[in-house]
Amino acid sequence: MAYDPMGVLFEALRMDNRLAQAHAAYLLGELGRPSAVGPLLDYVCYSRWHGKTAGFHALARIGDRSVCPAIRPLVDLPNSSDDWYWYGCKSVRAAAAVALLALGDESGEEYLTSLAERNDDVFYAWFAPALLRLPDEPPAAARFKARLTVDCLAGEGARGTRKVEPGVMAMVAEALGIIGGDDACRALLGFMGFHSRYVRGQAVVSLLAAAPTDEHVAAARDMADGDETDFARIKAALALARTGRDERLAQLREMAEGCEDPFDTAVALQALGEVGRAEDVDRVAGHLGCDDPYVRQMAIEALERIDAEGAAQRVQPLRDDPDIGVRLQAAKLYAALNGGQNS
Repeated sequence: MAYDPMGVLFEALRMDNRLAQAHAAYLLGELGRPSAVGPLLDYVCYSRWHGKTAGFHALARIGDRSVCPAIRPLVDLPNSSDDWYWYGCKSVRAAAAVALLALGDESGEEYLTSLAERNDDVFYAWFAPALLRLPDEPPAAARFKARLTVDCLAGEGARGTRKVEPGVMAMVAEALGIIGGDDACRALLGFMGFHSRYVRGQAVVSLLAAAPTDEHVAAARDMADGDETDFARIKAALALARTGRDERLAQLREMAEGCEDPFDTAVALQALGEVGRAEDVDRVAGHLGCDDPYVRQMAIEALERIDAEGAAQRVQPLRDDPDIGVRLQAAKLYAALNGGQNS
């Protein structure tokens, strides 16, 4: 039977493995294929797990407004269990409302407004980056974006766990980078001293994306050279490489080969993919045989970014990898090359 990469991704949406479902939805969103609309809509309607938020995001990226009538009821009746925390039904309802806004439909405005008025982290952290990236139309989108101020996210107006919980603060740091301006940058400089490496890493990326000034570049260099964790050093080196102000490819390449933790190796490979230099193909491909599945997965992702056509033959053995995440990443690469039966 011919290899059908889109079929592999569609089948994953129906698996019992919830993480595989969400991963497949995310990848389908990146591909943006109209043929994914039906399977994704089934996924968000019938899955009862909070991870289906990835399906709403994917539908918004594809941009087919015909899905709006099916999504609207999920804002009020999300078909997801409530575990009394952000990733229960509140996040599913918010994801449905944000997807509708991205598609030009304001049906979820009342629910998002209720979250905002309660100063809920679901609005002011988890979905803040997605809201800030919306265009200013429809009008409700502009109103929500106006609520997402630096003060509400990280200043005196911040409530909930926005100043203490690493996962929440990392999302806030991403949002601050989108907002930009002096106040946001001051907050991000403060975040760069937080105890969590994930917050520090996102803060430095956001800071240089917002304003790569001499002061901010110097702060990033300090982190790239002196942070106690490989993760934060990688993120700082990536942020510097993106600006073109400080050549840090050598550091990223060294860390892709020398990190003790496979997770950090994967992060370094992902960074090399984002920089996208052709001379890194062999270096990245050398990790396709790594024992750690996440390293293999990120190597495929990086190769697709650098040279997808050239990577196809190298990645072919991983289409049958024992790890579902690796198989899905390989399928996405082949689908991006129009190698599947579905378009």
